[in-house]
Amino acid sequence: MSDEHVSRAVEFIERITPDLMERGRIPGVSIAVVRDREVIYVGGFGARNVEQSLPATPDTLYGIGSCTKSFVALAIMQLVEQGKLSLDDPASEYIPLEIGRLGKFITIRHLLTHSSGIPSLGTSTIALQRGIGIDVWIPWGGVDDFYRHVNGAGEEIAADPGERFFYFNAGYRMLGHIIQEVARTRSTSTSPPRS
Repeated sequence: MSDEHVSRAVEFIERITPDLMERGRIPGVSIAVVRDREVIYVGGFGARNVEQSLPATPDTLYGIGSCTKSFVALAIMQLVEQGKLSLDDPASEYIPLEIGRLGKFITIRHLLTHSSGIPSLGTSTIALQRGIGIDVWIPWGGVDDFYRHVNGAGEEIAADPGERFFYFNAGYRMLGHIIQEVARTRSTSTSPPRS
């Protein structure tokens, strides 16, 4: 991409972004364009805090929530493509997942497709509340507490793996942990899982 192409792309971004924000009623956006691992453009548009009229900047942090699930799924599929894991591997081969029904393993595929048989256990709510300083009186200090909470919810299982869909944030936290473990070549690290 020549300098002229970069200039035209920047001009397009700066011209079209405010219009798209207005149409979508989006208060703030931060944009970065990367070429060959080099950041060639950054910009902030609108407000990161409308009430206080604080501008969005290239450094504004956004809570993108479940959008991260697509990144986790992509990373899992890259590991499958590289032959480092299989979608049909029991998740317990990589992480300390003990919950499930006798003889019915929860696989990586089940976690990816929200079909583990486990309904939401509120793990994201607990983590978010703790992150903003609200104590929910549930022991939650790291990865061990996360798995104690999940593994202790055996009575919550509502179906056999693969039988029903239940949106399950904790499953994607576990997939993130699997990615960490495989990337470390199954080290014995106890880093907390990420969603």
